[in-house]
Amino acid sequence: MLFYLTTLNLKNLLDSESDPIIVVIVDTWNYSNFTCKNYILNGFDNILYDVYSSIKSIKTLCKALDWKYKARDVGIKKIHSW
Repeated sequence: MLFYLTTLNLKNLLDSESDPIIVVIVDTWNYSNFTCKNYILNGFDNILYDVYSSIKSIKTLCKALDWKYKARDVGIKKIHSW
């Protein structure tokens, strides 16, 4: 039974010290973070994929992309305002 629950990623629910609600929340967050990050990375060119694939969380990835492209937009606006 332990093997079966491990393959379903439910073994953590058997630990007496683990709160099942917290385990489910953390697992859900990890799955959502992984899925969302990889949907974004899937749209990148290979060069950008290599740069951003090492980032672990979607929040950090979004901040990095926001910072890069906001800085680029500011530069473009400065050039066009002359």
